[in-house]
Amino acid sequence: MYEAALDDARRAVASALIDEACGVGGRIASLIETAKLNGVNPHDWLRATLEAIAAGQAARSTVS
Repeated sequence: MYEAALDDARRAVASALIDEACGVGGRIASLIETAKLNGVNPHDWLRATLEAIAAGQAARSTVS
């Protein structure tokens, strides 16, 4: 009885994690494509943004 409920809970958690991972991947892909459309190198922009976050600074455009 408890095993069936535990299996259901595991399936629900796995499904939620998969859905969230797909959403994150989509958001990242959208940011990369938006950078390309605006003539910005996505690799340089992402590096500058992540370095600014790691340094505790507000993200601002440092790539032209």
